[in-house]
Amino acid sequence: MSAAPIAPGAREAAASRRISGPTWLLVDQIVRMALGLTLGIWIARHLGPHDYGLLSFAGSVTSIAIGMAPLGLESIVVRDLVTHEPHEQSAILRTAIALRLLAAALLYGLPIALAFAAGIPGAPAMASVMALAIPIQASAGGEWLLQARGKFGAVTLGRTGGAVAAALLRIGLILGGASVMGFASAYVAETLTAAVLIVFAMRQIPDVRWSPRLDFVIARRLLAQSWPILLSGVAVFVYLKTDQIMLGWMLGPEAVGVYTTALRLAEPWQALWVVIPVALFPALARLQTGAQRLEAMQKQLDVLFVLSACVALPTTLLADTIIGIVFGSQYAAAGPMLAVLAWSPVFAALGAASGRWMVLENLNRHVFSRTLLGALLNVALNILLIPRFGGIGAAWASLAAQVLAAWLFDAFVPATRPMFRVKSRTFFLLAPTLRHSLGARLAGRLS
Repeated sequence: MSAAPIAPGAREAAASRRISGPTWLLVDQIVRMALGLTLGIWIARHLGPHDYGLLSFAGSVTSIAIGMAPLGLESIVVRDLVTHEPHEQSAILRTAIALRLLAAALLYGLPIALAFAAGIPGAPAMASVMALAIPIQASAGGEWLLQARGKFGAVTLGRTGGAVAAALLRIGLILGGASVMGFASAYVAETLTAAVLIVFAMRQIPDVRWSPRLDFVIARRLLAQSWPILLSGVAVFVYLKTDQIMLGWMLGPEAVGVYTTALRLAEPWQALWVVIPVALFPALARLQTGAQRLEAMQKQLDVLFVLSACVALPTTLLADTIIGIVFGSQYAAAGPMLAVLAWSPVFAALGAASGRWMVLENLNRHVFSRTLLGALLNVALNILLIPRFGGIGAAWASLAAQVLAAWLFDAFVPATRPMFRVKSRTFFLLAPTLRHSLGARLAGRLS
C-alpha cells in the first residue's frame, strides 16, 4: 500500500487537531474521572471492604482480557489510517476489527479461569458477567478511525455517554440496596452504551467501510508489527493488576477492597495524563525526522511530568487524611498505600508517551522488553512483600515496576538512550522541590 501525500492545508488542520483533540479527550477523562471517583467512593462505602474487594478482583481479571483483545493494533492502525488513502483505509480497518473480534471470542473464558484458580467464593460467577464486556468493546474498534480523522468529539461522546448511563444505573443500584452482582452488570452496561454510540458515530464517515472482513495479507502485516505491543500490553496489565489479583489469592477479598480504595484515588489521574499522548500521536506521526520527534517528546514529557507531579506530591503528604475523609475508618489502612501509589500515574504517563515514540522509531520489540521486565519485577516483589507487608508491599512493588519499565530500562538499550536522556531531563525539573517536600515521609512508608 502506498502512503498518501500530505495535502495542502493538512498541516494547518493537524495544528487545529492538536488543540481540539486533547481538549475533547481531556473533557472525556475529566467527566469519567469525576463520575468514577464519586461513584467508586459511594460503592465502596455501600458494599464494605469484602464485597468491594470481590468486585474489584473480578474487574481486575476481566481487565487483563480486555487489554489483550485489541492485539496491540491501536497505534499501528491509527498510523496507517493517517498515512493511507480512503480505499486502503477500509481494508485496514475491516481487518483490524475482524482480528479484534476473533481475539475477544477466544479471550472470554480467561477471566473466569483466573477467578476459579483464585478459589474465592462468588468470583467466577461475577467474572462471567463482567467478561461480557470483552466482545462488546471489540465491536467498537472503529474508534481508531475516529482518532485518525481527528474526530475526538465523537470518541468523547461515546465514552462519556457510556459512563453517564452506567452512573445513573449505579446510583439506582445503591439507592435500591443492590448486591455486588448488580454492580458487575453495570460494568457491562457502560461498555455496551459506549460501543453503540461509537458505532453510530462511525456511520457518519461514508468513505471508509468498517464492517469486519479479514484480509490475510493485511492481517499478517499488522500482526507482525503489533505483536511486541500486544505482549507489552499484556505485561502492562499484569503489572497493573497483579497486585490486586495476588492480594486476593494470598490474603482474600477484604485486602483487595482496602487496596483498591487507594487505587481508586490514583488511577483516574493515570487515565487523565495518558490521554494526552494518545491525542497527540497523529501529530507526532507527521513529523519527518527523529530529531523533530525527540524535540516534540521533550516538550510533551515536561508538561506531563509537571502536571502529574503537582497532583502526586500533595496526595502523598495528605494520604491518611484523604482516605479518612473520603472512605471512612473501615478503609484507614489504605492511607500508606495511597502515599506510594500516587506516583504511579507520573511514570505511567511518561511510559505511555515514550511507547508511542518507540512505535514511530520501529522499536516495538523494546516496548515489550521493558514492560515484561517491569511485570516480572512486580510479580517477584509481590511474592516477597505481600506476605510480610500486605497492601503496602503491593504498592511498593507496583511503583518499582513502573519506574523500571517507564524510565530505567531505556538507559540499557542503545536505541532508547536518547529517550532516557529526554526523560531524565524531565525528571530533574522538579527534583529539588520533591526532595525537600517529601524527605523522610515517603521513605518511611514501607515501615
